[in-house]
Amino acid sequence: MEILDRYIGKAVTLGIIAAMSVILSLDFLVSFAGEVGEIGKANYSYWQAFIYVALRTPQKIYEI
Repeated sequence: MEILDRYIGKAVTLGIIAAMSVILSLDFLVSFAGEVGEIGKANYSYWQAFIYVALRTPQKIYEI
């Protein structure tokens, strides 16, 4: 029974990680696309927009 429990646990964990990866990548792209409109205003560059979106990722993980 212990082997079956580990197998089920591993399958569930990998499924959650896969789903979170897809959701987070889509959210990252949408958030970055939202920031593109602000690029060029007050020395706001692509790199700063990327950093801003990347630093919000832990908050998105928590929300999801």
